[in-house]
Amino acid sequence: MLLSKVELTRPFPMLSLFEPESFQNERDLAQIIGQALGYSLDELEAGLSDELKTCRAMLFTDTCDAVNSRGSEGYEHYAFPEAMVLNVSQPCPHSLIAKMKSANLNYQVFFRTLENEKEGIDIGATKTVVEFAPEMTPASMVARVVEDLKKSGHIQDVRSAFENYRSPQFVLRRKEIVLQDYPKPRPIHKFYFHIKSSDLVFKLLVPKKLQPNYVRAEESRIASEDVACISSGTSSIAESTDTSYITLWDIDEYLSMRPLSCSNMGTTDSESHCCVLLQISVDFSVYCGKLSLIHKASSKVPSSNPRWMEGMMVFDLYMKDLPPAAVLTVHLVETRNRKGKVEDRVLGWANIRLLDWRGELLQGVVTLNLWGGEPEYPPHGRIGNNDKKQGSTSRLVIELARYRSPRVKMADRCQFAPFVRFIRSLEEPKRMQADELSTSRILSIIRKRLLGGVVSEEEELFVWNHRHFVSGNLPDALLIITEADVTWRKREHFTELYVMLEEWGQLSVGTAFSILGKKCMDPIIRSFAVTQLGVMLDNQLFPLFILPFIQALKCEAWSYSPLSCLLLKKALCDYRIGHKLFWLLRAELANLKDSDGNVTEMYKRFALIIEAYLRGNDEHIRTVVEMVDLLHKLSVLVKSIREKDVATEYGMIGVVPNCSTIFEIQSEGGKVGTAVKSLETTFINRHIKNSAVSTKRYMECVDRFLMSCVGYSVATFIMGIMDRHNDNIMMTHDGKLFHIDFGHILGHGKTKLGIRRDRVPFVLTEHFLCVIGQGRPVSKDSHEVTKFKKLCCDAYMMLWEERDLFLSLFTVMQSMELPELSTEADLDQLKVCSSCSAFLMNLL
Repeated sequence: MLLSKVELTRPFPMLSLFEPESFQNERDLAQIIGQALGYSLDELEAGLSDELKTCRAMLFTDTCDAVNSRGSEGYEHYAFPEAMVLNVSQPCPHSLIAKMKSANLNYQVFFRTLENEKEGIDIGATKTVVEFAPEMTPASMVARVVEDLKKSGHIQDVRSAFENYRSPQFVLRRKEIVLQDYPKPRPIHKFYFHIKSSDLVFKLLVPKKLQPNYVRAEESRIASEDVACISSGTSSIAESTDTSYITLWDIDEYLSMRPLSCSNMGTTDSESHCCVLLQISVDFSVYCGKLSLIHKASSKVPSSNPRWMEGMMVFDLYMKDLPPAAVLTVHLVETRNRKGKVEDRVLGWANIRLLDWRGELLQGVVTLNLWGGEPEYPPHGRIGNNDKKQGSTSRLVIELARYRSPRVKMADRCQFAPFVRFIRSLEEPKRMQADELSTSRILSIIRKRLLGGVVSEEEELFVWNHRHFVSGNLPDALLIITEADVTWRKREHFTELYVMLEEWGQLSVGTAFSILGKKCMDPIIRSFAVTQLGVMLDNQLFPLFILPFIQALKCEAWSYSPLSCLLLKKALCDYRIGHKLFWLLRAELANLKDSDGNVTEMYKRFALIIEAYLRGNDEHIRTVVEMVDLLHKLSVLVKSIREKDVATEYGMIGVVPNCSTIFEIQSEGGKVGTAVKSLETTFINRHIKNSAVSTKRYMECVDRFLMSCVGYSVATFIMGIMDRHNDNIMMTHDGKLFHIDFGHILGHGKTKLGIRRDRVPFVLTEHFLCVIGQGRPVSKDSHEVTKFKKLCCDAYMMLWEERDLFLSLFTVMQSMELPELSTEADLDQLKVCSSCSAFLMNLL
């Protein structure tokens, strides 16, 4: 054979292919994750950009950190941790305290030995009685019991229990007993592995052979791009001598750029001939939030030859003053001069960030695939390139100035504080002392903004001048400062704000969520808001805000962010949070495909978070997949069930046992004469009486009906829920009233021939008043109606005290793109109904 003539002793090139040890396990895991996602990981990986690839690797790093740390404190990582039974921060109503005092209540605390608890023996348990006190908390009650034990001489038993490795008797619930069947998930960490570069830092505790292939690929990319940094180790000398990039503060120039050419503009030759003159120009603008920093238009060129030969256009924006969240807005404008009449038309537009996902400044030639239709402006406008050419095929080539380094970044955070100290040494800023009048005005400005009002430039400047006062006394004023024009025009101002964040006070939950909306795009301030929410929301409250958190993810500039990191770590450390996050993200994936069925960038972003979460819970992935398969099988059955439509192809099924609609109650005994029965005001009360077995039970049902009617009256008024009739108002057999079918909210009611069907803001018929009056006819001035109004006012005031949070959450939820919650005008209904005067006027 020919191979026998090859001299194997000589050096020659050789290519060796081998299968990694964990290859098959990785393929099986990827297949299972793909089934849970409903989309193949191979197809997902093929469409990932460099940014998403880096995000995927960084999320795996966070997964490793979370899995390594979960279970170190608390027991939220168990499958069924004990639920919170008392929120000690919520004050008890005075009326309830008076009732409890009059009842002479007390606590009875029982103790039993460890052996008796394991065997389930309750006989012979020691009992201690503690008198009721309104201010007592679980911790203070335990301390009180311990004090009683000391006085009774039982302290020796407690000491003996510790010495004999037994739990003391005064421990009511023991973690090792309650949670003994739910072991901590096994860790996936093995040993320390570290790679550092000037871009990213990977700190993994997973051996390379167990790492997913995409993590190894990302490590190889970093190693190839920054070999010098890796070979030099982590010494401070190597880091200080790294000159691979420069900062914006090292550039002593103004921002400059120019258009080069454009194509596929959508104009035809016939249009060019029929017009006296058809020209093309480009409008450039730089935004930071809602603030327009600069605006300039290029020269006009003929549409037949759309090429610009002019030099660089210099803008009045100093590169040192460029904010990190700066967005470049480009409009391709067509100018027609027909018989002396000049007409301008935007052919295409695009919004792109001047600092990319690496934090590096855009330089050189950039090709923009423009969007068609009406231009959208930051911060609400779409940001990014039209890579899939949806709605427009126009393409524009521009050139941004190049600098002495191909990598230009924002200054490091460590440079902010020395710079601010230097500026203050040159000119000590005047610290405004806030008196009562100034404090009152700042509070009114904050309230105006949180309620959706427009803050003037003069009010923004007033709050900015009192920034040192509000940082410690009125921290919610950060929302005003982040949207103020004065904050982002000079680096001295936004750099000082960054430094002040280190000592800024605690924000309210509503203000933090407002910052996470679309209006604030600064990464440092958004990171500060995420940190604050992570501290304020414990594992009991965090699940209540997962849906707003997911909508806030859509407002993030890039895929990997502090918010995505927080959600992933919380989900991996608490099964309740993880369960809710997984299914809400999974539901979002169904709505994040374009008209052709292709996945969007947001789809990929959410899918990577789900993948990272599943990799941290690999023991439960098969259970998740079984649940997903079960839902697919149930979809056939669901089609035969009368569901409540919420969209063209989506419906919702809710199970409420032992209930009927008002129309069904009205139709009892046959549908004949239902119109006549509707005039009878006693049929609901009669139904409740027939369902109750005794007078006491009947009075309890009436009380439930009253309370639920109060709650839904206030809720439907504030939410602007319309289209209320007997088929979407239901009642359980024990008197609980509830509404269904919320297809018309925020005042968007049904109309016919231009006439609005809904005449009243909430439904309170004579049938309801008959039940509230226990079957007796009631008047508007009766005791029962007066009680109903008082309860409505109390319920409304409880919501009114949290109106800031209420409006902030609805503002964030605009990212869901619901038809009736898509514009600022849709929130006007909520703002109007949130005012006390509007509610009282409709109630009285």
